[in-house]
Amino acid sequence: MHEQHPQNLPWLDRLTAHIPGYGGYQVRGHRRAAERALRDAIATRLDRLKIHIDESIRSCVDRGALTEINALERLQRHMGRLAERVRAAGSGTDHFYSTEELGADKANPIYALDLVLFEKADTVARVFDGFDSSHDRLAHVEECLNDIGKTLDERALLIQGIR
Repeated sequence: MHEQHPQNLPWLDRLTAHIPGYGGYQVRGHRRAAERALRDAIATRLDRLKIHIDESIRSCVDRGALTEINALERLQRHMGRLAERVRAAGSGTDHFYSTEELGADKANPIYALDLVLFEKADTVARVFDGFDSSHDRLAHVEECLNDIGKTLDERALLIQGIR
């Protein structure tokens, strides 16, 4: 029997496998809970990275490598703003929550962006914690954070267009 791994599953199944309580948007009564679970999962990943940055700042202080601290603190603030933005995002419109039926033609693009956001939150942590042969890890992390912000904007526009 073929075993399915998270990378092989459709968007909704992949999100459900990673986020407890995420049931998707098809059932009107579950939309708020599903969106809240998604936003909490993404924000929690970003918050965890803030802890890693704290550890890096302490390590820099202990080693006397003070030149990196400003950049790390800037990243930490950016990450904090982004995590709060994710938590406060909501749908931007009650129409998203009140639409009787959200068909696959409207739900699938949202699921795709939801999965992209979720995976980008994981990617930023891997970039920060990973090996950096080019010595520009902080710039890569900043790029990842900016990308998450753009994807949040794209998702908000998509949801606002639901009628």
